[in-house]
Amino acid sequence: MNRPNLLFIQTDQQRADTLAAYGNQAIRMPNLNRLADRSTVFAQAYCPQPICAPCRGSILTGLWPTQHGLVENNLPLAGDVPILPELLPAEVWRSAHFGKWHLGDELFAQRGFTEWVSIEDQYNDYFSEGRDRNTRSSYHHFLIREGFTPANGRYFSRLEAAAFPEEVSKPQFLASEAERFLESRSHDRQPFVLFVSFLEPHPPNTGPLNEEYDWRSMSLPESLDEGPDTHHNPKAWLNGQFNRRRGKAGFPLQDGDDWKRHIARYWGLCTQIDNAVGRIMRALETSGLAEGTIVVFTSDHGDQLGDRGTVSKGLMYEQSSRIPLLLHLPGQTAQRVVARPVSQIDLLPTLLELMGASTGRSLPGQSLAADARGSRDVTPNDAFIQWTAQRLRLAPVDKPNSGIWDEMLQIGTERFGREMAEAAIMQGVRTVISSDGRWKLNHSSHGFHELFDLAADPGESDNLIDEMACRDTTDELRTRLHSWCASIGDEFMDRHGDVPSTWQALESAMRQGRSARAPGGRPAQREP
Repeated sequence: MNRPNLLFIQTDQQRADTLAAYGNQAIRMPNLNRLADRSTVFAQAYCPQPICAPCRGSILTGLWPTQHGLVENNLPLAGDVPILPELLPAEVWRSAHFGKWHLGDELFAQRGFTEWVSIEDQYNDYFSEGRDRNTRSSYHHFLIREGFTPANGRYFSRLEAAAFPEEVSKPQFLASEAERFLESRSHDRQPFVLFVSFLEPHPPNTGPLNEEYDWRSMSLPESLDEGPDTHHNPKAWLNGQFNRRRGKAGFPLQDGDDWKRHIARYWGLCTQIDNAVGRIMRALETSGLAEGTIVVFTSDHGDQLGDRGTVSKGLMYEQSSRIPLLLHLPGQTAQRVVARPVSQIDLLPTLLELMGASTGRSLPGQSLAADARGSRDVTPNDAFIQWTAQRLRLAPVDKPNSGIWDEMLQIGTERFGREMAEAAIMQGVRTVISSDGRWKLNHSSHGFHELFDLAADPGESDNLIDEMACRDTTDELRTRLHSWCASIGDEFMDRHGDVPSTWQALESAMRQGRSARAPGGRPAQREP
């Protein structure tokens, strides 16, 4: 039996609508657009939890964050939870991981990957006991060989590295390493699994292509100046106010021009990634391996990029939770589009089926192999998303996030009272997108529930949660959330399924200028 290769290309914090296949013709991404033209494009694909490590863990394990244990960043993935390379026979596939890992012990080969190229020196404080925290990444040693010296004398910060010329940037370094790997595989012809994981377009929102796009031509999101009293989750407003106070990626984000510059630089990072992907895809062709290789392109989550007045991720809105997902089968020459909602939780069972392997156990996801092969006999499923409140009062090791909780709490307290502010910050959420892709319910542990008709309102501007005409739809979606949570051992809906809407209490608190309690008259508590 001929075993296919797997080339898995992943970016960090890239929205779906950065590609032409998702409606954006303005960003210059010819290589990824060319890949999309001969791939299955999953038009409505969602991440399992809109933040880095939980999504990365789910992609590799096929489990939900509450199942594999990574419900926040900077935790190690447990060793007894197998990932894709560990599920494949090592004597058949040779596995390599190049780029950002973010699942623990960042710089060390592990978990079935026999080749390891690292780029991130930001996570050494999180190494497990016994690891040398003075270890430096492959990219660090590359820069030293190129004659660069870290400004702090120890390692190259993300901001410092982002300012280097494109030819020595992280994307081009990874592309060069991938070229080397593919050339070596062309000689021995052993099937391979190669993960290439870029940092960009994740912050810092700066790079060698900062001037690639004229910021004056950027359009501002309609919801940029949305306030906390428009029936949308106040967490988004709090995030936005925090970013406006502190600035982001060198911009104060105080006016429209700041936001336009921020967006233009994000676009430049997308093009920078595309340049590197082009090198990798050309190497795949010239090595003679393309005809036997499955290619996946996706991102761990999206970026608000000004929508709801904030940046980054951590929200259930489409900009944070919806991601690009392309799947190219060996020999595929035409594009297929799958319109129904799917999840990255579906990727592992899909890849195992396409590669002729098995876990020997059941997984919560649904294989998308039939979709990729063009079958019309596919039963659509609902898509789900989790959000479990992160630790925001962090230990001293978590210095990059110090003060976030206290500052956001102060902002919220000034606007709508301390208890409502705590509820907004510490809420958990479970989301369901109906199998027809139309309805989206965000059920909050603290009552900031949202219901959107994505067909009529793709911008999620009209929260229908308190509309009597939508009561049956809301009840049905809550029932589906209960069933799904029960099926994966998630107690969220058992604990919070009956929490009433908080919107009237929030609006009352803002009108009267005093604190309001979380639903049920109880103080806000962290979502378990």
